[in-house]
Amino acid sequence: MNRFTNLFLAIASGLLLFAAWPVSPLTLLIFVAWTPLLWLETKVESRKKFFWLTYVTMFIWNVATTWWIWNASAPGAVAAFLANSLLMCVPWLGFKIAKKRFGTTIGYLSLIAFWMCFEFIHLQDWGLSWPWLTLGNVFASHPEWIQWYEYTGTSGGTLWIMLSNVLVYALFTEYQKNGRSAVYFKQILGWLLLLIIPFFIAKKLNKNIISTNSDKNIVVVQPNIDPYEKVSEQTGSFENQLQRLISTTEKQVDSNTALILWPETALYTASRIDEASLKENYFLHPLFGFLKKYPTATLFTGIESFKEMTSKTKYSQEFNGHFYESYNGSALLDSNGASAFYHKSMLVPGVETLPWFLKFIDKWFEKFGGTTAGYAKQDERTVLIEKMVSRLLLLFVMKVSTATS
Repeated sequence: MNRFTNLFLAIASGLLLFAAWPVSPLTLLIFVAWTPLLWLETKVESRKKFFWLTYVTMFIWNVATTWWIWNASAPGAVAAFLANSLLMCVPWLGFKIAKKRFGTTIGYLSLIAFWMCFEFIHLQDWGLSWPWLTLGNVFASHPEWIQWYEYTGTSGGTLWIMLSNVLVYALFTEYQKNGRSAVYFKQILGWLLLLIIPFFIAKKLNKNIISTNSDKNIVVVQPNIDPYEKVSEQTGSFENQLQRLISTTEKQVDSNTALILWPETALYTASRIDEASLKENYFLHPLFGFLKKYPTATLFTGIESFKEMTSKTKYSQEFNGHFYESYNGSALLDSNGASAFYHKSMLVPGVETLPWFLKFIDKWFEKFGGTTAGYAKQDERTVLIEKMVSRLLLLFVMKVSTATS
C-alpha cells in the first residue's frame, strides 16, 4: 500500500504542474504543485527509489505540456521526453543528498539553488537547451502579475514558486506535528505575504506604464496553416501562401499602420531565400508590390534564409565550392528591401539543431533542418526595434514637414 501511495504522490505532482501550465486557468496551482514531491522525499529513504519516483513526476509534466513536438518527429519527441525528464531529476537528487547531510534548512535552500542553477544551464547554448518548462514561464497568460520580470527575468518567477512550495510544505509539516500552534499561524502569515507582495509590486508597475494616444496601429497576421503542411500539395505553393498572407493583411492594414507582424518562417521556400538579393527574388515581387502601397508601414516577418560566406564557418555547408549559412530568422522589410535581419540564436534541439555528440541521429531530423550544424545562429543579441523606431521618427518628421510646408 505504501508503494502505491508513493506512486500516487509522484503522479499528483506531475498532474498539478500540468494543470497549472498555460493556457490553463488554474495557474495558482503552481504554488503547491511541488508539495506532493516534497512529501514523497520524506517518505522514501532510498535515493534510487526517490530518483525514479521523481522521474515519474517529470515525465508526466514533460509529456503533458510538450506533447506537440511529436508532430515534428516521433523518435525525437520520445528522446526529448526521456532526456529532459532525466535532467530534471538531478536537482532533486542533489536536494535529497544535501538534506540528509546538512539538515532540513540547508536541504530546502539547496533545492531552490539547484533547481534555479539547472534552469540557468538549460537556458544556455549547450546543444540541448530546453527552456519551455522554465517555471517562471507558467505566468505567460498573466503578464499583469509579473511586470517585475523587467528586473528579474523568469528566474524571479521560479524563485517565487519554489519558495511558496517550500513554505506550503512547511505549513503542512508544522500542522502534522503541532496542530494550530503560534508557529503555524506565523508560517501562514509568512506564506501569504510571500504570495501577495509580488502582486502588489506588479500592480504598482502596471500603473507606471505610459499610455499614448498615437493614431498609429499594428497589424498582427497569423494564417490558420498547419506548419507541417505549409508548402505541400494540400496547401499549395509558396506563391499561394504569400498571397494568402498579403490578402489577410490587406483586410486590416490602412494608412495609419506603422508595423505589420508575420509569423515565424512566413517567407519560406524549400531552397531558402538569399538575404543578399531579396528585391531581385521573383517570388517576392508581390510582397514588395504590397509594401509599396503602404510606404509608412514596416513588415517584421519570419524568414528561412541563407547567406554566402567568404570562408568556412562552424555552421556553414559547402555547395559547389562555396560556403553557405542557413538561418531560421526574421527581417525588417519595407518597399526598399530589408533594413535588418535577426538570426535565431536559441535553436530548438532536434528540429533545428543537434549537438555534435548526437550526430549519429542526424537523419531523423534532416528534413526539419535540425542536423548537426544545420541552422546557423547569431551569438550577439541585436535590438531590431531601434531601427524600426528610427524609421517611425523619420516618417513623423516627414509628416510634420509636409503639414507645415
